[in-house]
Amino acid sequence: MTIPMDFSRLDLVLAKQALLKTQTKPGTVTEKAVKNCKPGSVVGVDPHTPKIVKSGDTVNLTL
Repeated sequence: MTIPMDFSRLDLVLAKQALLKTQTKPGTVTEKAVKNCKPGSVVGVDPHTPKIVKSGDTVNLTL
């Protein structure tokens, strides 16, 4: 099973919920200040979108 990744602009709670729904695991959470983005919203994921990941894979988030 593969899952398309797109968590841009979700907050951390919603992003973690989306990861659980897709049967992937939340990994490292890194904070980074980005202009024109709401603080605490997802600005990046690793593996990078539109990467396809498998169930059980770990996805790192940058807020």
